Amino acid sequence: MEGTGSVIRAWREEKGLSRREMAVLLGVNYFTLYRWERDMNTPSPMAVELLKKLMKNGGTNDGKK
Repeated sequence: MEGTGSVIRAWREEKGLSRREMAVLLGVNYFTLYRWERDMNTPSPMAVELLKKLMKNGGTNDGKK
């Protein structure tokens, strides 16, 4: 069973985003994203909503893609 971190990392890699690029798009620290991907921490409900929006918009945070 895949954890949340595995899903986040797989999606990021599929889109060709570095961890730093994705962290900037989400407005979080690089290490925060690192910990999510490693299942060391769980994203907050607000962060989950940002992740959903980013994934829905195809890798942009502006909804134009």
